[in-house]
Amino acid sequence: MDKINKIYSSIDITKFFFAICIVVLHTEVYRLLSDNLSFFFEKCILRLAVPFFFCISGFLLGEKLHSSESKNYIIFIRNYIMRLLRPLIVFESINIVLESIKMHLQGYSVNKIIIDNIKHICFYPYGALWYLQASVVGVVIAYPFISKRKINLALLLGSMGYAFALLSNNYYFLSYECFKDVKKYIDSYMEFFVSARNGLFIGFFMIILGIKTYDFYVNMKIQKNILFFSFIFLYLLYILEVKQLKGLYYADDGGLYVMHILVVPMLILNLMNYKLNTEKTIILRNLSTGIYLLHKIIISILCIITFNQENLFLFPYPSIANFFVVLGSCVIICLGVYKIDCKILCGLLK
Repeated sequence: MDKINKIYSSIDITKFFFAICIVVLHTEVYRLLSDNLSFFFEKCILRLAVPFFFCISGFLLGEKLHSSESKNYIIFIRNYIMRLLRPLIVFESINIVLESIKMHLQGYSVNKIIIDNIKHICFYPYGALWYLQASVVGVVIAYPFISKRKINLALLLGSMGYAFALLSNNYYFLSYECFKDVKKYIDSYMEFFVSARNGLFIGFFMIILGIKTYDFYVNMKIQKNILFFSFIFLYLLYILEVKQLKGLYYADDGGLYVMHILVVPMLILNLMNYKLNTEKTIILRNLSTGIYLLHKIIISILCIITFNQENLFLFPYPSIANFFVVLGSCVIICLGVYKIDCKILCGLLK
């Protein structure tokens, strides 16, 4: 067993945990906590999920690229893209139908629904699927840098894009205070492109960051305790950043932080030190994918079922029951698909 395979179990467990975090976030069950506690729980734990998914994808892609010759790079990149495109197309199609039904129930005009669909198809897919689209776009942009082994240059350029994403998210307040001339451009951008959370500004940078993290892992000679305490130190800085930004103007979802780019790679490096040599966690890896892809569909279906004219959508509202209904439905569907072992369906939900 080679070096990378020894740590798949720790990665599988962490991915499953963060998939559950995504369900917690989108069912808003964390809001049952006190205002202050729910804020920090969301920002300091739940918001780490997608950055981790990006970075670990880049890390594992980096492992494959590291073991291949230059001529095989295009094969790995092509396979990576195709593996993501299939579920993106299938599940986005379902989400488009469901979101259109929801907008129709709310009284939106046909033109408004069509325009909204086009924007989300092109720039920010429904169903939390922006992560898949951003990964595809990100790896396409990254390929020329990977093939020419210009990872450091890609990291530098990607950081500039990530800086713009921060200005269009949690650091939007700076456009009021320091970059007033930039504010109108950010506002115009967000109006047309919906979000800066996409492949150009997030996917490209995070995937390259993951590849760079793998390069560091291969060459690192750092003791476990140093890595662990380094993670704790960086995580405390992350909490401090969250605290300092609380109450300031933000745009979009307010979920992007500077410290993500340090905390997440350090988390991955620490996970490398916990080599659980077992194949039993493969089911958790598969479920993490299925839960991520299905949970928004379940939420939308429940919203449509519970719709009424007075209260609009009764679901989701912060409720432990809602959380378990969504998570349980996702798990049951996934386990059923794995049980019947349908190649097409398993290929989508694993």
